[in-house]
Amino acid sequence: MCQMLTPTSNASSGRVGGLEVRIDHDSVVHVAGDVDFATAPPLEAALQSLVDRGGVVVDLACVEYMGAVGIHLLSDAARAIGARGRVVLRDPQPIVRLLIDITHLERLVDVVVTAPGRQVVAPSDLLIV
Repeated sequence: MCQMLTPTSNASSGRVGGLEVRIDHDSVVHVAGDVDFATAPPLEAALQSLVDRGGVVVDLACVEYMGAVGIHLLSDAARAIGARGRVVLRDPQPIVRLLIDITHLERLVDVVVTAPGRQVVAPSDLLIV
């Protein structure tokens, strides 16, 4: 089970429904829960607050579901940053990675795997029932 880190005094956070979003002192957006239309506002606010800095790292290790609205928010952030930097998606769960691959989001963002024992999963390796 994935849990968010305890917010520090230098972190800002927001929670709606089953989604928790926290920005740490390094401007990393930590996301936990399900990203859907009803829960997206904290993620949208976090991304908008960091776009002017020219680069955003979004930790997706604790996201088990992401709807189209999540992909839309990430692509909007990447477009807003443009040539000033990149949006980096860190450690997406396999089902979220599948959505990233299907939508070709990796054309706009970088996807990195840093978690020990975590593997990059190709869409063909996943069985959707």
